[in-house]
Amino acid sequence: MKNEPLTQEQYTDREASVCPMCRSEDIESEDIDQDGGRGTANCQCHTCGSYWVDFWHVVSYDNLNEGMTSKELKGVEKRAKDLANALLTSAKESVE
Repeated sequence: MKNEPLTQEQYTDREASVCPMCRSEDIESEDIDQDGGRGTANCQCHTCGSYWVDFWHVVSYDNLNEGMTSKELKGVEKRAKDLANALLTSAKESVE
């Protein structure tokens, strides 16, 4: 006997993390299309082969961090390159 598909409420309660038909977590979303704070994504289940479209919208944000100026970002990039070069030099010296 086949499972009844999840209701819309059951699907959203599970945060769209399972196939609404077979409840497998082996699902994939692609062709995500965003328009402002709303969007769609084509989804497919790799277990049962079902496919559907998710509709979503932004409801909030979290973990907001103040951005860096381009000068600060360049400084971080320079320090990262300097560290990478120092590590490479050290590795070469330890091999020789």
